[in-house]
Amino acid sequence: MILSPCSAAERAYVQLGVAQGVRNDGRDTMDSRPVTVDAGVLPNANGSARVTLGKGSIGGSGGTDVVAAIKAEVSSQALAIGLPR
Repeated sequence: MILSPCSAAERAYVQLGVAQGVRNDGRDTMDSRPVTVDAGVLPNANGSARVTLGKGSIGGSGGTDVVAAIKAEVSSQALAIGLPR
C-alpha cells in the first residue's frame, strides 16, 4: 500500500481540528459513525456481508461501504479426507 504524504496545509488543518476537538465532518472527537452489517448480500456467493460506516450509498453520501464475499468449491478429494463441507 502506497501512502502519499499530505501537504503542509493539510497537516495544519488536521492539527488545528485536533487542537479544537472537532473533525472536518463536524463530529466531536468522541463521536462515532453509525455502523450497520448486512449478511448474505450476494446471492451467488457462499458467504457475503456488507459493512456500512456512516451514511453509505444507500443512506446518502459521506459514508464508507465495504462488501466482502467468498465462493468456494469443495472437491471430492477434500470430502474423502474428512474436511467439512
